[in-house]
Amino acid sequence: AAPRDGQSREALPRDGMKSLLVQVLRLWGVNEELSDGIVSGWPVDAARAPDLAAIAASYQLSATLLLETTLAELRAIGLPALMQTGGSEGARALLLRRIEGDTAVLATPTGEETHIALDRLEAAWNHQAWILWRNIDLLPADPNQELTPTVVATLALRLQKLGHLTPPVPTTNNERFQQAVRRFQRATGLRDDGIVGPRTTLALSRVIGGRFSPTIAETRAR
Repeated sequence: AAPRDGQSREALPRDGMKSLLVQVLRLWGVNEELSDGIVSGWPVDAARAPDLAAIAASYQLSATLLLETTLAELRAIGLPALMQTGGSEGARALLLRRIEGDTAVLATPTGEETHIALDRLEAAWNHQAWILWRNIDLLPADPNQELTPTVVATLALRLQKLGHLTPPVPTTNNERFQQAVRRFQRATGLRDDGIVGPRTTLALSRVIGGRFSPTIAETRAR
């Protein structure tokens, strides 16, 4: 069976991955020391690549892997994304920092920025992306798999505060709740299927975080 979003842990190229991860952590306001010694001690997975989920957790963040995703979805989610271009022989890890019109701004492991047209990038990358995010509401990575009354109520309260749902707040995955999810999805540019999957969860976390969340948007309110 194909791996589901948020479950597979396919490694990005090791070369430079840790440097990019340091950049992402800085974007999230991690101000503690990230020396070479500390970084070299980060946990690794079975393939000896950086274990992004474990590393993120050690800095009170979550990490989700999106499979078979698109740049349009990444734009809708709005958070910086670790991605891979090239095939297995020439794989290159990059950090999606901004999307400006029809151009993506990518950071290299050395911190330099490179600009590439979105259509060229869409053709060059493997359509997988790791995204670090702050799970303020302590939601499961894929709430749709665990839509307990508590999870539904938590999501519903957020949707209500964002103006997508009117009281009373539902505690079951009913039509009112799904319609509110669809309104949020349309507002952010996601496919409006009414399902709270990883993409919707990530987009919601970015909106909730406001100015405290890094963004790949071209402009942001001050």
